Amino acid sequence: CGCGRVGCVEAIASGRGIAAAAEGALAGCDAKTIFSRAGQGDEQASRLIHRSARTLARLVADVKAMTDCQCAVIGGSVGLAEGYLALVEHYLVQEPAAYHVELLAAHYRHDAGLLGAALLARGE
Repeated sequence: CGCGRVGCVEAIASGRGIAAAAEGALAGCDAKTIFSRAGQGDEQASRLIHRSARTLARLVADVKAMTDCQCAVIGGSVGLAEGYLALVEHYLVQEPAAYHVELLAAHYRHDAGLLGAALLARGE
């Protein structure tokens, strides 16, 4: 991971993490290509995406345990990829009910960070 840690969520669930774990025919592919290949039935690509979603679901469950949040907003290129949020939900509901929260896609999609920076610059 770019943070220098091993096994953190970013190293597993992010686009770079998914791409870094790819082997064989998928080695060197970016996450967008891996998602596309998963949609075409590639088993390794599907495993990588499932691993990412399962890891993110565990993180959401941990955050729920620590903060008692009621929802989690998922964004980013991986989080907003077609079908990914449903996959995270699939793994989250396998956790005990106390860890369940509503999952929402980022309302402003890929512009959320940019809009947040603009609001910060305006002092809002």
